[in-house]
Amino acid sequence: MTKNEVILQIRRIFVAHLEWKNAIQKIHLGFHVLRKDVDLSQSDCIFGLWYYGEGQYLSNLSSFLKLETLHEKAHHILQSIYKLNLKEVEIDNELYLKSSIDNSKTQKQKLIMAYCKDLNKANKKFSKAIKKLYAEILTIPESHFQKDILLTSK
Repeated sequence: MTKNEVILQIRRIFVAHLEWKNAIQKIHLGFHVLRKDVDLSQSDCIFGLWYYGEGQYLSNLSSFLKLETLHEKAHHILQSIYKLNLKEVEIDNELYLKSSIDNSKTQKQKLIMAYCKDLNKANKKFSKAIKKLYAEILTIPESHFQKDILLTSK
């Protein structure tokens, strides 16, 4: 695998994370989202599949290792939101957040709002960490990348 191929993978992973983040935001706002766009499991989302699979060749980079904790935190917060109030409704395999008819916020809704703020912060940290990994890889010369990064992680 070349350095450019790895860079392209990280770009795709970053875009996939943004799409996941946008799907979460849509659910929070009450829009319908396809179930496949909101993976609850950290190992089943696009990033998780890459990180715990093919991405392991970068496991000797400190910026790569830091991603796992941030990724786990984002999924943990999302799971907490689901446990509180996100109801899975089988309407053409879509999910949405049921909103109450009156506009008064219940304690549960306030807690969900707090979790959503936490999730937004976690997603920002995660995005920043992916950008840091990307920047680190860009600084590694191709010759060192093949020898020092890919070969030492096998």
